[in-house]
Amino acid sequence: MESEDTQAVTKFSEYLDAAKIGDLDALREVAKCYYYGEGVAIDKGESLRWCRLAAEKGDPFSQWMLGSLFYLCGESVDRDDALAAKWLSKSFISWLAKAELGDVEAQCAVARMLLNAEGVQKDTDEAIRWLRIAADNGSTWSMYFLAEAYFFGIDVLKNHDLAMALVLKYAEQGGAKSWGSLAYLAHRFEYGYNGVQPDCRVSIRLLRIGASYGDARCYSKLGDFLYNGVGTEKDDAGALECWRKGAELGHADSQFSLGDAYAAGQLVDKDFGAALYWYLLASEAGVSDRLKACHKIFQLPGADFFSRANSLLEELLLIEPQDRIDRSYLGGYAMLALGDSLGRMSKYNLAIGCFRKVIHMNAGYAKIAWVSLGEFYADGIGVPRDQAEAFNCWSKAARLGHSRACYELGLSFQLSRGVGEDLVEAYAWFSNAYSLGYDLSGAKIIEIEDKLNQVQLNFAQSRSTSLNRLIQESLVAEKRLF
Repeated sequence: MESEDTQAVTKFSEYLDAAKIGDLDALREVAKCYYYGEGVAIDKGESLRWCRLAAEKGDPFSQWMLGSLFYLCGESVDRDDALAAKWLSKSFISWLAKAELGDVEAQCAVARMLLNAEGVQKDTDEAIRWLRIAADNGSTWSMYFLAEAYFFGIDVLKNHDLAMALVLKYAEQGGAKSWGSLAYLAHRFEYGYNGVQPDCRVSIRLLRIGASYGDARCYSKLGDFLYNGVGTEKDDAGALECWRKGAELGHADSQFSLGDAYAAGQLVDKDFGAALYWYLLASEAGVSDRLKACHKIFQLPGADFFSRANSLLEELLLIEPQDRIDRSYLGGYAMLALGDSLGRMSKYNLAIGCFRKVIHMNAGYAKIAWVSLGEFYADGIGVPRDQAEAFNCWSKAARLGHSRACYELGLSFQLSRGVGEDLVEAYAWFSNAYSLGYDLSGAKIIEIEDKLNQVQLNFAQSRSTSLNRLIQESLVAEKRLF
C-alpha cells in the first residue's frame, strides 16, 4: 500500500505536469503544495510564482493567497497593503460570482471573507445568510460553524435547539471526521472555557450523538460521565459498556479506564492480568500513553508486573520525544514511575537513567531531576558518594528555581559540604530558599545573621538579590516554554 508521503509526491508531480500546460486548477494546487510542503519541499518563492499565474487567470483561492498570505504577511515579497486589498477584493468578487451560481465552496468562502472583512466590509448578517445557504447545500463546515454560533451566541442569538439540529445534520453528513468535533464541543461545555457556560447535560447529548455513530472518543468520555454520575444518573453498567466499545475501537483513554477497573476490582472482578492487557494496549497509542501505562503497571502488585514496567521504562528512555507535550509527559511520568518503584528497586541505574533523560530533555522537570540526582550522589545511592557532584547537581536545580535545592546549597556553604565554607553565600542561598517557600530556611537565616558583621551582611543581601534575579529569569523562561 502506497504511503501518504508517496501519494503526496505523486499528486504533486501530476499537478506540476498539468500546470505547465496552463491548467488553472493545477496552477493553484502547485502553489498550495509549495506553500504547505505537500509532496515537495516548502518553497514560498515558487509558491508565489505559481500563485500569481493562477490569480491572474482568475482563480479566487489563488487571489486570496496572493492578497492574504503574501502581500499582507510579506512572505517572499515586500508587504504591500494596497496590493493585498486589491487581490482580496478580486478574490471576493470571484467567489461571490461562483457562490451566486450555487458553488458550495464559494458560498463558504464568501461567508468567511464577510466575517473577517477580507476584501469587503465586514457584514455579519450577510455572512450568516451565506452560511445558512451553504449548510442547506450540504457544507458540513458551515453546519458546524453555525452550530457553534447558535450554541455560544456568536453574532447570533443563542438557540440550543437549532444548534443541536445542525449538529445532528453535521454528524450525519460529516462522517468519521466530524465526530471528534462533537467530543471537542462536549469538552467545552463540560469545563466552560472561552466564556462558555458549563452545562454537562449538553455535553452528554453531544457525546451520545457521537457515540451513536461509533466514535471512540465520544464513547470514552460518555463512559466517564455515566460512571461519575455528572449531568446524568450514575450508570456503572452503561459506563463499562461505553469503555469497552471505546477500547475495542482502539481508544487509549477507554483502555486505561478498563485497566483501572480490573486493577481496582470496580465494576468487574479484580484481575491484574486483564489490567496489564488493557494498559499495554493503551501504551501503543503514543509516547505519553506508554509513559502513563508504565506508571500504572508499576502500581500493580507482584515482581512480574514490576519487571514489565521496568522494561517498558527502559525502552522509553531510548525515545527522543518529538514535541514539547511528549517531553513534558516523559518528564512527569518518568518521575512518577520512579517514585513508585524506588522502594522496591535493588539497583538504581534505571532511576539515574530517568533523571539524566529528564535533564537532557529540559522538560520542565529538570530541576526536580537535578535535586534527586544530587541526593543520590550525596548518599552514594547507585553511584559513588560524591559531595562535590551533589553540590553541582543542586546548583543546577537552584538556579532553575527549586527551593529545596537552594536550601541544600545553603547547607553546603555553611557546613563545607562539597565546597569551602562561605557564610555569605550560605545566607544568600537560604534567603532565596525562604523566598521560594522553603520555611526551614528562616531559622538558618537568623542563625547566620548572628555570625556576620554589617559589611558581610550587606554583601550577603546584595548577593541574595542578584541570585534572585537570575532565578526569576529562569522561572519566567520556564513559563514561556510551557
